[in-house]
Amino acid sequence: MNKIQDKDEKNKRRKRAILSALPALGMMTVIFIFSSKNAEQSNATSSPFAETALKAYEGLFGNDSLQQNSFSFIHHLVRKAAHMTEYGILAILIAFHLKVCKVSGWKLFGISSVASITYAATDEFHQLFVPGRSGQLSDVMIDGAGAVLGAAFFYLATQIYSARHHKHNQFGSISE
Repeated sequence: MNKIQDKDEKNKRRKRAILSALPALGMMTVIFIFSSKNAEQSNATSSPFAETALKAYEGLFGNDSLQQNSFSFIHHLVRKAAHMTEYGILAILIAFHLKVCKVSGWKLFGISSVASITYAATDEFHQLFVPGRSGQLSDVMIDGAGAVLGAAFFYLATQIYSARHHKHNQFGSISE
């Protein structure tokens, strides 16, 4: 390769790295915006999901099986599931960026997990300054569980893809 081609390739890699970071940065922004809502606004966001879950539960098991505080319990579960989901997605997006930057294997899993958990800790700290909200270590742990599951999902998906792709390249396709 000559120097011009080498420089062009470096610029392409740099551009891909920057573009691949944008989805993770977007997710971090979404998380920050949700965490900036005061307690009343935050509850208003998750209440419709809890109401839908409660109606589904009533449809499956009937009203007789419900306790008086069922809505608050289901609302709590919906909120925690949302925490796990958003940090699982964040970990996947960070892992995608790392994969584009040629990080792979356990290093990819570890970095995406730790980066997501670190962001969860900073998010809980941020919530200490939002009216009606509080930073909870238990939430960092729930967020972290979602992050580890997301990173594990991405890691396993890439391992399966690589194994199938390698096998396909090694033996050729069936139609050959």
